[in-house]
Amino acid sequence: MSNQWIRQKYSLSMLALLLMALVVSGCDGRGGAAEEAGASGTENTPRAEAPAPAKVVCQNCGTVVSITVVTEKGSGSGVGAVAGAVVGGLLGNQVGGGSGKKVATVVGAVGGAFAGNEVEKSTTQQVYYDVVVELDAGGIQTASVSDARSLSAGMRVRVSGNNIELL
Repeated sequence: MSNQWIRQKYSLSMLALLLMALVVSGCDGRGGAAEEAGASGTENTPRAEAPAPAKVVCQNCGTVVSITVVTEKGSGSGVGAVAGAVVGGLLGNQVGGGSGKKVATVVGAVGGAFAGNEVEKSTTQQVYYDVVVELDAGGIQTASVSDARSLSAGMRVRVSGNNIELL
């Protein structure tokens, strides 16, 4: 046998051993090419799911709870009192005679002044509506509006100051 033939056999044996070592190391699941490709055995591990986006809550939206009519008496400027006193004094002067006439004139003037002031207040009164809204974000807000004909309890609205917008 020649040295050349021994070298070839030795080279082929070493090549076979090397190939078997590579095959075995690639199949053991502990690294190598399998790990680099992402097959590290974590495929069955559940991934953490992204949390659902938080629900956006409209801070000034809610539901109408109640609507209350509010009437504020106006204020008297004095014009009604003066006009009432004049009219009452004239009417009182038409009643009776002598000192009774003077008393009737004074009583008519005082009564007329009071009545004139009240009439002036009632003609300048203000009517508005307090709308109570339970907010989605929590809490209650009251808005004062001049017209609430389009609103009713249970309606969804957005409140901005004293303005109410239907949703």
